[in-house]
Amino acid sequence: MFGLLVKLMKIQLGGEAYISRSEIVDTLINLSDAKKNLTDDQFNKVKALYDEIIHDKTKSKMRLRDYELEKIIMRDNFNTLAPIYLYDGQLNINKK
Repeated sequence: MFGLLVKLMKIQLGGEAYISRSEIVDTLINLSDAKKNLTDDQFNKVKALYDEIIHDKTKSKMRLRDYELEKIIMRDNFNTLAPIYLYDGQLNINKK
């Protein structure tokens, strides 16, 4: 996770970094929230997609625009399975 933070700082400053889909999904999805907040069927679908992406360690050169686009695509894909706000780790923050 620390390595990704360094990469994100670099791209936010206008640079490029090699980032995998695995690194991105790891920051987007909170499986413990998913387990608590989703039905068993929804959780199983979310977990299956998560497991597929988490194994994709191929790194691509990304600028900030590329990273943000990949996050949007992933969020949309997960959101089709179950409302992502229930398992993106932000639920408690969003309640405030």
